Amino acid sequence: MKLEGTPSEQLPDVLATGKSTASYVLVSLSGREPEGRDAEYIEWHSLDHRPEQYRLPGLRHSIRLVSTPACRAVRAANEAPYDQVDHVMNYMF
Repeated sequence: MKLEGTPSEQLPDVLATGKSTASYVLVSLSGREPEGRDAEYIEWHSLDHRPEQYRLPGLRHSIRLVSTPACRAVRAANEAPYDQVDHVMNYMF
């Protein structure tokens, strides 16, 4: 497939801003907590764990995504084992 245009990472204005120091990404996939305690975990993760991570000199960014039932219903990859993924954590180092 050939797409029209120039990829954004090749545009002069984008290149002029410099390069990222991030050199690798860690992606974590997990299902819902069997006892239904996802809200407790997400609260801890968002308010305690993630802020602590930014003290690590090599961490550049992190984001947690939670899949809703509506999102799961329209996934492109909705077959085992990916149909069990409800949480995605992404770290850039």
